[in-house]
Amino acid sequence: MTRALAGQVDRGAAARDEAAAKNRLPVVCSRGCNGCCEEVVMVFLPDAIAIARWLMEPEHHAARDAFLAALPAWRKGLGDGPARLADLFARNDREAFLEAHRTEWRKRVLCAFNVAGECAIYPVRPLPCRYAHAVETPERCSGANVSGRPAARLAFAPLDDYMQHADLILRAAHHALGGERRRAQALCDAVHRQLQSLMAAERKRARDQ
Repeated sequence: MTRALAGQVDRGAAARDEAAAKNRLPVVCSRGCNGCCEEVVMVFLPDAIAIARWLMEPEHHAARDAFLAALPAWRKGLGDGPARLADLFARNDREAFLEAHRTEWRKRVLCAFNVAGECAIYPVRPLPCRYAHAVETPERCSGANVSGRPAARLAFAPLDDYMQHADLILRAAHHALGGERRRAQALCDAVHRQLQSLMAAERKRARDQ
């Protein structure tokens, strides 16, 4: 399901890029641009499970090990910020959530999946990461931006509307999988929780053999 949603978002993002270029507002995101990686991305269970399973595949163990090594610094840098964001998200307090989100972003703590300036889980990155973009300049994407002027983005109804529908699907799947109602988690925390479960099951299988 997450692969299907991701494919549709990628196609929508490509169409948005074409529309931006035609309007002489090209998307300025490029490989190695890490502004969005300073944001705390919130995800539901389907994304967390899909990413954790991908990291458990033998060919992706290097990405998994790099993530586990970077996780303590990510947690230390943000403190209880991700937990507060999860609480505000669950309470549906949008104004307070956005303000807290900006506060965490200004701490400039890179996502634990960012390895040497690049996303280690790029093929399975969650929908918010696929949807993110900026036009005009990437300078305002960084948490160092204290101007009060956010990064400029392009309104693109086909993709914007699809993202709303995709969010509803992910929420429904989250609840069906036993997730707490409306309670998304920070990406790194959510994936780590799923990894712990999968790695424990793997160790048990090894012992039982």
